Amino acid sequence: MYIDIDKLQYFSIHHIASEDALLIASCLNKSQNNRMVRLGKKLTIEVAKSIAENQNNKAPVS
Repeated sequence: MYIDIDKLQYFSIHHIASEDALLIASCLNKSQNNRMVRLGKKLTIEVAKSIAENQNNKAPVS
């Protein structure tokens, strides 16, 4: 996983495992600054995508 910050201070998260995203997101709360809240929201979205992708890629059991 790696995180980039652009010139507008937005995070870009790349190649993150759902377990890592859940762990990081669980450490964040709304009392932290806006950047961390945005990161938490982004991680939550990435976890949802990863879980959906994993479910779609599972072959049916015969």
